[in-house]
Amino acid sequence: MQEQELAAFRRDRLGFIFQEYNLLDTLSGMLLRSSRLKNKGTNTVILRGLSGKMTVNSLLIGALATLLVFAIAMSNVAFGEKTYSDFAVEKECPYDVMALVDLSEEPGISMDEGRQIIEQYSPITAQLDFQLYSLGETTLCSNIMGYELMGWTDQFMPLSQFNQLLTGCGQEPVSLVQEYLLVTDVQGICDVDFSDKAVWLNGKNYTWAGSSMDYPDFARRLWMYFVVPDEAVAGMPVSHVCAAYTLESSRFDAMAMLKDLTYVEESQEGPEEHCDFAIQEEYRLYNHANSGTLIIGTLYVSTVFVCMALAILSIKTLSTLADERRRFAILYRLGADVRMQKSALLRQIGAFFLMPFAFPLLMTVPMGVIFGKVYEIWDFQGLSGQKAMETAAMIALVITGIYVLYFVITYRIACDHVVCYGSEKQEIEA
Repeated sequence: MQEQELAAFRRDRLGFIFQEYNLLDTLSGMLLRSSRLKNKGTNTVILRGLSGKMTVNSLLIGALATLLVFAIAMSNVAFGEKTYSDFAVEKECPYDVMALVDLSEEPGISMDEGRQIIEQYSPITAQLDFQLYSLGETTLCSNIMGYELMGWTDQFMPLSQFNQLLTGCGQEPVSLVQEYLLVTDVQGICDVDFSDKAVWLNGKNYTWAGSSMDYPDFARRLWMYFVVPDEAVAGMPVSHVCAAYTLESSRFDAMAMLKDLTYVEESQEGPEEHCDFAIQEEYRLYNHANSGTLIIGTLYVSTVFVCMALAILSIKTLSTLADERRRFAILYRLGADVRMQKSALLRQIGAFFLMPFAFPLLMTVPMGVIFGKVYEIWDFQGLSGQKAMETAAMIALVITGIYVLYFVITYRIACDHVVCYGSEKQEIEA
């Protein structure tokens, strides 16, 4: 008696862990109490069969539901990583090719030479030239700890050029009135408070308008720069010449172009390779190579989980065909024709397949909401919660399609072995 009570206690605790299946078990019991419902057609047989399956297989169904939840979650993670990877490429190199040449150094490849090399791989359809200006002072960057060791000086970009670059990327322009905007891709620099720092340029005092990490990296190799109104840099020496190129085609050998744009420079530590050009396609290949392992591995594991869960469900259903054959033989003797038997079998197998799938399917909604919030928190330009929901819905549709395929195959096999078509067959099976 104590062993039976202990087994019942364990079953209850497992049922508590998988609350959705407790609910379904309770629902089937409630439906069986409805005399009007259970006496209609073959409902009694179906509900009793489902109630028995729920009691015996509660742990199995819970485990399968857990596998499916993980499969859906990992699929969302994989597509989220792909989305992040694409966004990172657009942020790190927003144009097909970007160039930045420091005029204080002797360039190994000039801007004109670089343009000629680029055109060997793809014609240039558009070119945006811009500059960075500097007085060689450290009025603003001195607010950052360790600036002396890094050799930083205040670098300024005119507002009109910054907005032109933003517009070319499909982003909204910025408005500044006697203010400066700090642009960086380093969180520690972005967190520095410049509210007490003002800079005097061309007879005007410019105050801090804020700092941002959200803008694309227009000035690669620089830790930060300050965007100011155009009149602030009038007559200021140019420190860097830059260009953003849009190419006619993205189908070219990015690694070969990078190799041609790279030059060797002698230093105290020996020869070092340098490149003043950034190639978007090279960034894409690099990012996809890094994230590809995670994406492929996650999708593979998700597929294995889904197929494993469905295979177990199918095997579990097909393993009970002998018992089902006897039940449906009784139904046949009681007057259930082939159509009624198939309908009852369809509802019974369908409900058993749906039990472990209902909760994971509903999980696609919060998954989409969560990834949408992540996009908003990370301020992904061009991405929204709607895109995350669309991705989650697509994943749910794909898994549902696989689910339906397994269900149809299982149902057709069960029909061939369970449904009674005539009295001769009934006698043989009896």
